[in-house]
This record gives sequence, structure tokens and C-alpha cells, in this order.
Amino acid sequence: MTVKRTLVAALIALAALPASAGAQAEIKPTDGDAYLDSLIVASPSNPLKLNRPIGFIADTTTYTTQSDLANPPGSGGPPEPNQCGTTLYGNTIWSAVYSRHYGKMQITTSGPFDAVIGVVPFHNLSDALPNLRAGLCYDGLAGFDEHANFLVSPKKWYAIQVGGAGPSGGKVQVKFELKKPPSVGGQAFLFWKTGPLRISDMYVKSVPKSQKITLSCTKHACSKKTISVKSKRAAKTSPRALAKAVVREAKGRVQVLKNHKVKAGSKIELRISRPGYIGKYYVWKVSSNGISAAKTMCMNPGSTKPKKKCTG
Repeated sequence: MTVKRTLVAALIALAALPASAGAQAEIKPTDGDAYLDSLIVASPSNPLKLNRPIGFIADTTTYTTQSDLANPPGSGGPPEPNQCGTTLYGNTIWSAVYSRHYGKMQITTSGPFDAVIGVVPFHNLSDALPNLRAGLCYDGLAGFDEHANFLVSPKKWYAIQVGGAGPSGGKVQVKFELKKPPSVGGQAFLFWKTGPLRISDMYVKSVPKSQKITLSCTKHACSKKTISVKSKRAAKTSPRALAKAVVREAKGRVQVLKNHKVKAGSKIELRISRPGYIGKYYVWKVSSNGISAAKTMCMNPGSTKPKKKCTG
């Protein structure tokens, strides 16, 4: 049996998984024990909805770990992960979720053992072996509950592994909930003077690392500039119009412009973005009398288009 046919069979078997908020499906042992028998929790035709939890209950007492994730039905796959940090775990059950949009996935487990949650992406139903190098694991709570929070991207599959430290198993409840993407941090400020009309100071405060600040202007009022916020300073800064500067992590103040002349009729635009996050957009209009107060909007993840409302 091919990988694709194995996962499609699982998808059909779970098509009746409850869709109401907070619903829990009872899983028959040993469904979901083998990776290629993953329980399909969300698919392109049955996606997760924002803020509507769904999940299942399973007894993993007799569940195992695999030396080859492709077996059954085939062979040649990697061994199943069974260690998170220094914690060894087993009695694992596999499920899979498909994301239609950007968002924040929240997975919670509850059962009579110390749970570990693994997350690993895979390509699609016809190319389902996981990319273990891109995997994450969560073992933050030394108790009966565990939580995993991670960003998801559009048209992506994620395999979810739940096991017990020790190793150990038992009756476990697994819940999935999709939240809207988080928003970027930072706040932009612009101050101006006349004689001549100019931006006396423009900066962004409290910018976490991994965010990007992009400045652009109409009517050639400024050169386009991109500032990437990282934890280490780059060796060189480009002197060209498309400048790339690097500032230190969580810098209190990132300088954008200082004592810069601007033209009447132009617009000054500043964007704060980060992959998977809802971005911020600022625009100031320049007239012969001065510069307007900022108008602020948002940007959906992966987009530079400003919108009044963003959900991912």
C-alpha cells in the first residue's frame, strides 16, 4: 500500500470526527499508533476554524514507537523520535493537521502521565514522510498536562506526536485550537520642523528581535530602507539606496531618519513585519504646512498591503 493511500484511508475513517466546539472523538486502539496511520484532525476539505477547539481521546497503554516510520506499509523511513531534551518517551500516538491560513496552533494534552508533544512538518498526503530536522518538541510541564504553541503557515501539513515520559501511556485527551496570528511589537514616532520642512527625528521603540522595519516614500522623498532586528550586529551596512542595517535584540530605540528634508505632497510609509505575524503599517502625509499625524493599519502575515482588520 502506498503512503498516499494509507493517509487517505485514515482521512476517510475520521471524516465523522466531531466538528462542534470542544468536541472529543473516542479513538479505537491502536488507531494512530503507526505514523502512516495518523489520525487526520484537519484537512483541506475539513479545516480548523478559529477559536473552535476539536480533539480526541485515546488509550495509549498498548501503543509503541517505530524503528521505521514508513513501516507499515513499506520501509526506508527514519526511526520515530523518542527523546525531547533529556526526556525519553514512548507509547506514542500520531495525528495530523492541515492549515489553510497563518495562525497560532495551540495543542494541549491531559492524562495520567507526563506527556511530551512533538510537531514535525510534512509535504502532503502523497509525500508524507516527515522532515524531522524541522521538528519541535515540548516537555515544559512535569505533570499530567502539556502545552504546545507554534505558528502555522497556509497550505501546510503538520504531524503531531503525543507520548509519555518514562516511557508511559494511558488514557489521554488531546485538544487542538487555532488562534489568529500574533502581532508584531514596536511603536513608530515621527517629529518634524519647518525652515526648511524636514523630519527632525523618526524612530521605532521596543522592537523585538526577528522583526523587520521597512521605510518607503512617494515622490522620492526618501530612499527605501530595510532594518532587520537581530541579536547580533552585522559586520557591514550597505550604503546603497536599499540599505540593510542590523540592530541588537529588543533595542529600546531604532533610528530610522534624522534631520531629513521632505517634499510637500509626498507620503512617508513605515512597515513593521515578521514572518507569520500580523504586521503594523504607518503612513504620514506631507503638506506645505507640515506633516500629518500617523494613520495606522495592519498587514496580514506575508503581505505588505495595509488593511483595517487582519485575521491571518
